[in-house]
Amino acid sequence: FDDDDESDPFTEMPFVPPQTEEQLEEYALAYTAVQQLNGQLRHLGSKTVSGPIIRTPAFRGLVRADETDQVVALLMVGRATTNQSSTASLKSKKSMNDIILDL
Repeated sequence: FDDDDESDPFTEMPFVPPQTEEQLEEYALAYTAVQQLNGQLRHLGSKTVSGPIIRTPAFRGLVRADETDQVVALLMVGRATTNQSSTASLKSKKSMNDIILDL
């Protein structure tokens, strides 16, 4: 894909904040629920992501989000491994395109 191409599924879409009090309450409740679930799953290994990755057409398509859906966060859950190569690969930086393709 060309970086200037508007149809690039990995281009971050702008954040659109909640517009009404009800939308703000729904957003806050959803994010609070994600954080609580994240806390409960810590023993398994979990991470919450709320950055640019959740605001791409590729991610929205992956999770089948409608146009009107607001994605609050991505909660990733896994198990720790003692394999050194896996630990090393987790520490290496990847581009957003690599991460989305890995999903």
